[in-house]
Amino acid sequence: MLSPCFTKPHACTGAKQKAGSRLRPDEGRSRTARHRHNAPGLSLNIRDAEQSALVQKFLREPIPFHFLPRRLRAVLLQFFLRNSMLAEGIRRSQDTFMTGMHTYLLKLGPDMLPTAYANPIDRRIAVSLPAVAVRLRVQDVAGLMAETAIASLSSSPSRSLTFLNIAGGPAIDSLNTLILLCKNHPGIFAEREIFLDISRPG
Repeated sequence: MLSPCFTKPHACTGAKQKAGSRLRPDEGRSRTARHRHNAPGLSLNIRDAEQSALVQKFLREPIPFHFLPRRLRAVLLQFFLRNSMLAEGIRRSQDTFMTGMHTYLLKLGPDMLPTAYANPIDRRIAVSLPAVAVRLRVQDVAGLMAETAIASLSSSPSRSLTFLNIAGGPAIDSLNTLILLCKNHPGIFAEREIFLDISRPG
């Protein structure tokens, strides 16, 4: 199963594009896409038993500083998480949504977080059950989209392919679907146009 891969929309195909424009997949593949796609730290292959163990561990773990009053606990958590980019993204998403960049970073996993500004706390967050669940969801969505698309694409070599991403964002699911199709079905986009439409809020 493919793992989160954040590249420019033309990374799988090598074609320049704008939101809503055409992609020419036969113009070459970018080095960035190949590097990120093949990086072992991005892949998630977790068996059902391992998933169950993660869930049970998550349910058993107490809230940090659970023995302290709520106000004091909040102060301590704020102090220890002050340099964590992931914790900051999660904090800002309370009562709203997480930004596209923070969501992307959360999906990378602990081994692929940027070393320039990720710290040990970020990596602990990245191996937690919520973060792993987000990564698994991306893999499942990309796999299901690829499985759905391949039947139509195989029967019609020149048929175009359109991805519509509601609410904008980095379109990780669409990009991973493209990379997954490129990997498992070489040449599937040789004579095909691809449309990537990232809808803006409003």
